[in-house]
Amino acid sequence: MDPFLDKAGILRVGGRLKHADLSEAAKHLNVLPKKGPVISLVIARYNSLVEHQGRGITHSKIRSSGFWIIGGASIISNITGKYTRCRMLTGPLQKQKMADLPENRVQLAPPFSYCAVDYFCPCYGKEGLRQVKRYRALFTCLTSRAVHLEVANTASLEDEGEFVRSAQIKEPTS
Repeated sequence: MDPFLDKAGILRVGGRLKHADLSEAAKHLNVLPKKGPVISLVIARYNSLVEHQGRGITHSKIRSSGFWIIGGASIISNITGKYTRCRMLTGPLQKQKMADLPENRVQLAPPFSYCAVDYFCPCYGKEGLRQVKRYRALFTCLTSRAVHLEVANTASLEDEGEFVRSAQIKEPTS
């Protein structure tokens, strides 16, 4: 770090930026001790300025403001770890507990013995010279996750007639 005292008697960080096109304050940061009431106030101030985004961002903001804290990373971690908001934002993620699968998803059965039906995507097709609206029906096997697509004339089950009767799923007999 090559510290030195400037004309005003302030301890500053030396370095290799002698020929850089920066101000003296930017080239040579003020050195602050690791412990003390002023340090915790400085860290608290810059931690709130960066909206509790973590140790690295707080440390960068302090350095860009012209301060060099000896052992800064560890003291910033210790001080910001005491704030509830910082602990909430940097804490471990919660684990989601998954529910048990329904019985029809885990029993051995032929494909499409248990399935879900969904209508989607009205599309337009030609029937002779006129344009007609058609829907897609998506059949998903709950056991194997296989997918089957059909074209439906309407989106209602009552008007579909033979299509719906042929698509109705019957419970398998043992």
